[in-house]
Amino acid sequence: MDDDEKKLTILTNLNLHYPRQQVSQFSPFAGAVRTIIGQQTNRPNVQAAMTLLRPYLTPSKMDQLSLPQVNQLIAHIRFHQHKASYLKAFTTWYLSHGGKYENFIAIPTPQLRKELLSLPGIGNETADTILLYTFKRRVFIADRYAMQLFNRLGFGPYQKYLPMQAEFAPLVIRATYDTVRNWHFSIDQHSHAYNLHPEDESWLLVP
Repeated sequence: MDDDEKKLTILTNLNLHYPRQQVSQFSPFAGAVRTIIGQQTNRPNVQAAMTLLRPYLTPSKMDQLSLPQVNQLIAHIRFHQHKASYLKAFTTWYLSHGGKYENFIAIPTPQLRKELLSLPGIGNETADTILLYTFKRRVFIADRYAMQLFNRLGFGPYQKYLPMQAEFAPLVIRATYDTVRNWHFSIDQHSHAYNLHPEDESWLLVP
């Protein structure tokens, strides 16, 4: 097998081993909000903040909140003052496209990614997470879990986001959206399991 086939075998085995990701309970806009406030923050704090934000999880309602109000609602989130301004900027951008998910469907993924990256507080990983989960685009998220996994299995070594993502692009093109989404979810699940109980991972390479 060449390297692409080996990588695909690993990703396929992960998807077969771990439960498939359930459909998000959040609207596209709310999912993006969760992604933005979730950066470098533990899940319980994110969930608590989303509960407080629940009455305002539409573009129009979020837009009506003042920056201090948003800051107060996410006060127990790490870097909450910065993230409040990121949320307001994202909301303004979302509304500039009419505030409806349907208005984004025709925008090519590279253009949409470029627009996201132009917003404050949104880097490569956050932009791609929003593309994957909010806008349902096929993108490979080359986060630290993905880097650590494939480095352990003899690939790379990967140290930077974009070069790793570029190497996995041929696999993304051949896969369905649901498959790509579950790659990210399965890598996350596997990494948490491995960090708790490091075990032999050679089974991932077996076709």
